[in-house]
Amino acid sequence: MDRPSWKHRRRVVFGALIFCALAITWLMIRGEDIRLHETIAVGLIGLAVSVIGSYVFGAAWDDRNVMLHGGRASAPSGEAPPPAPPGEGGPVG
Repeated sequence: MDRPSWKHRRRVVFGALIFCALAITWLMIRGEDIRLHETIAVGLIGLAVSVIGSYVFGAAWDDRNVMLHGGRASAPSGEAPPPAPPGEGGPVG
């Protein structure tokens, strides 16, 4: 199978989202109503949104690469990738 496994990526994404959720929950329950905790909560929400956006964008990018390269996510080591068809981002000239 030429496609790389998303198992590790999913673990990192879910771990980051769980961390954000737990930290925000802790701030809501035990945190004081101060500007520092508000800033931390906004940063954690931004981190969660960034992680989700990167995960979705990365999956779409990976799927696009697989479709362009005929089912292969990348060329095996030592082998050059196949040339791009004319008019699809190949060299001009």
